[in-house]
Parts: sequence; structure tokens; C-alpha cells
Amino acid sequence: MYGNNTYSRSPHFGDFDDAWEYLRRGRNKQNRPYLHANGTRVVYLGQIEQGWECIALRYWNTDVVRWYRNVSNKRNKWFSVNAQYNSNTTKKRIQTSTYVNHLWLDKVTGHVCLGDLGERWAGSSGFEKPVIADHETWLKRDKGVLKVRYKKRCEARRQNMVSAFTKRKSDQYYEAMNRLHDTALRRVKLLEDWMTKGSKKKALASNLKRKPGIPVELAKFGEKTVEQTLREIEVFKNRVAAARNAALSEEQHYIDLPERYETTQRLVYLQNEERNAMVRLNTIESYNQMLQRKKALSAEIKKLTRHENALISLEKATKDLREKQNEFWSMKTEVQTAERTIRLAETITTIHQANIEKARLTSEVDALKEELDYLLKMKEGTTPEGLVDFLNRL
Repeated sequence: MYGNNTYSRSPHFGDFDDAWEYLRRGRNKQNRPYLHANGTRVVYLGQIEQGWECIALRYWNTDVVRWYRNVSNKRNKWFSVNAQYNSNTTKKRIQTSTYVNHLWLDKVTGHVCLGDLGERWAGSSGFEKPVIADHETWLKRDKGVLKVRYKKRCEARRQNMVSAFTKRKSDQYYEAMNRLHDTALRRVKLLEDWMTKGSKKKALASNLKRKPGIPVELAKFGEKTVEQTLREIEVFKNRVAAARNAALSEEQHYIDLPERYETTQRLVYLQNEERNAMVRLNTIESYNQMLQRKKALSAEIKKLTRHENALISLEKATKDLREKQNEFWSMKTEVQTAERTIRLAETITTIHQANIEKARLTSEVDALKEELDYLLKMKEGTTPEGLVDFLNRL
């Protein structure tokens, strides 16, 4: 269907609705180029027959494919193909747009036909008898099988052409037989004239070197011996037999012409089948070789995969070891830093305690100095109260 196609190839139209959907998506609803196909357009033709509207796939000035739809019954849809030009481009347009492939040139009718003949397509076209591929033959797909509208009429149209061809060949055969009969009668009459009256030609200078005619030779029989006469009679009989056989073979050729035509067709078909069978056989052999190569490549891939897995495991283990080593060294660095920090803290604590003790001792020394100064001052005093106070402090 058109909706499932990508824009990397020309679209396929299953029926009239797909072609109409394709036209509706363009700027011009009546005439739109066919994608990826030079000189080809999709054209809306309107009603070409009473009650039937049509869309055509036009290659230059030729409607290669036509899609039809009944105006009153929208579900009644058909299509037709015109393959009478028998060109590769025409076949490609037909195959791309409709997927119709069973086209072949019928040498009897002179038209391109659709369907099987002599098991050409192995019955895959769905037609018991071939039909002419033009716009008088309407087709449609029913569950993947092609069906023909007015099938008997379309088959009879080609059969009438085949009958006319057969009659024409038969008339040619009888005309040839009559010409052969008239020629044979003329030869017999000439022979009788030569035997009875002799040749009426004048003895020209150019005819002197020629062999004498039959009457002259017969007249000389009396001058020859019996052996010579018998020998010449035998030669004459052989010539007559050779001429008769040549005439009979020529007549037999015209008699066997129709049978030879059919035999040639069958022979060509068998040769094509033999060629296809050889191609399939070569394909099977190459396929077996490909399978063997595939098995060898699979084994090698498994071996390489095992090595790759081992290398990946080794790389992963190396990476983990490197990460563990980095983690160990980082932890070791942290431990050393912590030890230095602890030693520094202990040193700081010792220094702080020493400072405290120094401050305490300094305060005690200062107190003692003050006390000593006070006592010295009191010692120098002269009043009894000062002496008593000095004694008490001591």
C-alpha cells in the first residue's frame, strides 16, 4: 500500500484509493509526478466510461497503468496495464506500481500477454489461459490472486487471434503446396517435351561447351555398348531418385512446419528449464560451500571469542588490581598522614601543657617575688604593727 512505502523508491498502488491518496497529498490534485521515475506522472482522467472514474500512470504520452472505481459502488475497483510497447522501462513502471510480473511477448498474436503458456511461470500467475495485457483487460487482486473481469471474453479475444494466425499459416502451407505441385507439373511437361521433341534452343556459340540434352544422349544409345548404356541408365536413375528425394524433403518441410513450431517452442522451454536447473544446482553447490565456510568461520569466531573473553578478563583483572593498588596506596598515604597528624597533635599537646606549667610556675614565681618584696618592705618598717605582721607572715 502507498502508506507503507518509503520515499527511497517509487510507490506501489494496490487500487484506485491508493492512487487517489497519492494525488491528494500533492499540490496539484489532478496531476502529480510519480516519485523516482523520469517522464512519469499520475493523472486523474475523470469518468472515461459510464459510471467509472479513472486514474492513470502516464509515461510520456502513454497510459501504462489505469486504476478504475465505480462511482455508485466505491468498493468495486479494478486496474489495467498496457504493456504492448514491450520496453524495459514500461515493464519496470508496471511492476513497480502494480507488482504484475507475468508479462511475455506472444509471437503468435504479436501482443504482450499476461498469464501462463507452456508452464512458463509454473502456474504462479493464477491464469489458466493467457490474456492480452492492454486496457481492454481489467484486473484486480482478490486475496493475493489476480482475477480478470469478463474472463471468458478476454480469453476468447486472444484465442481468436491465435485461430487467425493458425488459419493464416495453414493458408500459407496450402499455397506453398500448390506452388510445389505446379512446379512439379512444369518440370514433368518440360521433361516430356525434351524426350519427344528435343530442345528448341538455337545452337549458340555459348551453348557449344555445355553437355548435350537428354534427347541427344538417348539418340546416341545405339552407338554405345550395353555396359555403357546400363551405367548411364543407372546414373540417370540415381539423379532422378536424388531429385525426387530433394522434392519430398522440401514438401515434408512445409508439412511439418506447424509441428516443428510447437516442437521448437517446447525445446526452447526445456532448454530454459535445463538452464534454470543448472543455475539452481550451481546455487545449491555454492550454498553448500557457503555453509561450510560459515561453519569454519563460526568455529574461528568462537575461538577468537574465547581468546577475546580471556583478554577481556585479564584486562579487567589488571584494571581491578590497579584500582586496588591505587586504593592501597591512597589508604597508606592517609594512614601516614594520620600518624603525622597524631604525632603533631601529641607534640602540640605537650607544648600546651608545658606552656600551662610554665605559666603556673611563672605565676608562682611572681607571687613569691611579690611576697618577698612585701616582706622586705615590712622588715624595714619601725612600727610594732609592721613587725608583728612580718613575724606572722614568716
